Amino acid sequence: MRFQQLVENRILEAIEEGVFEGLPGEGAPLALRDADRLAGDLWLAHHVLGNAGALPEWLELA
Repeated sequence: MRFQQLVENRILEAIEEGVFEGLPGEGAPLALRDADRLAGDLWLAHHVLGNAGALPEWLELA
């Protein structure tokens, strides 16, 4: 059995057993930031710059 299928089966079993029911935040929308919609390296770049308090170059020039 492939690893991906094994993981999928474990998740489905947990859902059937109700493991994910009643968790904090259940039914509430996720608090996503604009940068969270980015993927991979671009997300990392925005995350690092945001934590450093840096602005994008196009904003610094304005």
